Amino acid sequence: MLFIMRAQLNPIGKRAAGINPDAKILLNEWVEIENFGNNPIFLSKLSVTHKFLDEIRGKTPVREIYWRDPNSQEVLLYGQKIRIHTGHFNDWHLINDEQKRVLNRFANRNRFIFNNELGGAISVSWINEFEKRQSERVLYDANQLEGAVLRLKGIKLMPNTRNWLANRIPQIRQR
Repeated sequence: MLFIMRAQLNPIGKRAAGINPDAKILLNEWVEIENFGNNPIFLSKLSVTHKFLDEIRGKTPVREIYWRDPNSQEVLLYGQKIRIHTGHFNDWHLINDEQKRVLNRFANRNRFIFNNELGGAISVSWINEFEKRQSERVLYDANQLEGAVLRLKGIKLMPNTRNWLANRIPQIRQR
C-alpha cells in the first residue's frame, strides 16, 4: 500500500518566481510517497495525478498527470520513499542532502503545478502484485504557508507549523 506522506506545495520564493521560476525553487515543490505494503511496487506501474479547481471552470476539477515513468525498471521496496520534484532531472545537483536520502524523480515541468490559491487533490495509483489497480488520494487546502512541509493527517495534507516556525526562528525547540 502506498501513501502520500509529505509534500511541499508552496516553496519559499514561489510568489517571486513568476512565469520563469528558478530551477532550485521549482525543485522545492514536491510530493513524497512511501510504500507501506509487503511487496515491492514497480515504478513503471506507478503514477501521480493532480486534480484542482480553476477559476474558469469553477467547481469542475481539472485533472493532469503530475508524474509517471512507464519505462522504469526500478522498484519501490517496503518502507522506501520516492520524492517527485516538479523541476527537471538535469537540475538534480541543486537538491539538498536531506532530499537525497529518498528515491528522487522529476515531473520535468517548467512551471509550478499545485494550485495554492484554490486547493486540490493529489492521487497516487499503482498496479499491485495481483495486477489490480489501486489508488490513494489526499486533499490540500488553499493558501498553504510558504515553505511549509505538509504531512498526512487523515485524508488531508496539513502543515506541521511547529517545524515550519522552528526553521525560521532558531529559539523555538522542536520536539
